[in-house]
Amino acid sequence: DSSAFRFASELYPRVPDSNSLLKNALLVIMASFPSPENFSTMADQLSYSIPGEGISADFINALKDTARLTSTVISRLLPLLKNGNSCGRMMNLCVNLVDSSLLQTTKLLPYLQDCIRYSDGRLKEMLSDTDDYNYNDVLAIRFFESLKDPAANKQIRKYLNVKENYIRFQALKSLIHNRQTVGSSVYLSLASDKYYRVDLYNLLRENHKMSLFPASYKTAERLAESQIWNASDEDEPPSAIKFLSQKQIRVKGKSVSLCFFKVIYDQDDTTTSYLACSGPFNTGEIGEANQVAEFYFDDTFSPNKMKEQEAELVKRYQAN
Repeated sequence: DSSAFRFASELYPRVPDSNSLLKNALLVIMASFPSPENFSTMADQLSYSIPGEGISADFINALKDTARLTSTVISRLLPLLKNGNSCGRMMNLCVNLVDSSLLQTTKLLPYLQDCIRYSDGRLKEMLSDTDDYNYNDVLAIRFFESLKDPAANKQIRKYLNVKENYIRFQALKSLIHNRQTVGSSVYLSLASDKYYRVDLYNLLRENHKMSLFPASYKTAERLAESQIWNASDEDEPPSAIKFLSQKQIRVKGKSVSLCFFKVIYDQDDTTTSYLACSGPFNTGEIGEANQVAEFYFDDTFSPNKMKEQEAELVKRYQAN
């Protein structure tokens, strides 16, 4: 009820900034009572006092849940982009509002240098610790993409130096969307990664830039290998995938091909293999890489049983 909002708004300024946990809890309470008057009061509170460790993800999520109302006070919240501990989560909120057409990117440009400083700090952390990355880093890239600004594009390009391909792929995607050129080594590096190969192929195809996809990976065999890898268990990925053959079959009266692989798992000093395939691929031009990977888990892989297992996998494609 309204007494809970009043309690939170009156207590908030009396709590020291060093008690970030309590201050953020009070902000979440205030955000859970959405009204123009309440949000105006909440914005006033944040203009005077910010949790020492920055605003929390829970608070940002509460604001995103009431995006239209949040947009009415966003101009008063944008100065939080100047706060190093809050900048990343504020960029998250801004991307959400921009995507919903509730915030014009021109309002973000005055804070670009603040966001670049925050981003440079995160890049330094990611370069020193390859495992130190999260979804907020992806949203930071998308934030810079939305600005369509030369300095912002230059900042996106810095993310290509990060070792983790999850971040590099997002940076490449944003640069392509902003019609920026990228060196061929980036495309080759991502295409060589079985996890991102198909994503890169489809990204370039959707943006009419297939000439940039490395030719050595632009084959049914290589794309099928990527699809098999992506369809495998993320927690227990294969130790190896070995190409066996590419065979022509007929599906709905059309001649297409399937690529067969031996998928090898090494677990607890035990090696187990299964037959898998991906397809169907068109003859000639591959087209969109949206093929389906199938595994034969009813029995382990054996050369003596391969024909029987292949026939079972072919039936699955012909049945769909």
